[in-house]
Amino acid sequence: MYRDEVLDVAKALVTKEREAQHGPADRNAEIIAGLWSAYTGKKISKHDVSVMLALMKIGRLASGDPSVEDHWVDAIGYLSIGVEVCTVNSSDPM
Repeated sequence: MYRDEVLDVAKALVTKEREAQHGPADRNAEIIAGLWSAYTGKKISKHDVSVMLALMKIGRLASGDPSVEDHWVDAIGYLSIGVEVCTVNSSDPM
């Protein structure tokens, strides 16, 4: 898969398919941050959610088969959500 293809696939997933399935990414990040904060007893921000989910995919790449395109696509998607959460109408501290 070429870089333009992976970007196109990630874009389609985070702006169309996943948005339709799960609703607004910002709202999901807020819910996940709240749940993880309650579970860990530590403040988890919305941008932490994006970073930690991307790290999960990076961990799978590091410990498994790096030719699995899904991990690359998802990591890019999670990071794109993170930049939006942190830069577009957000009160989430970086």
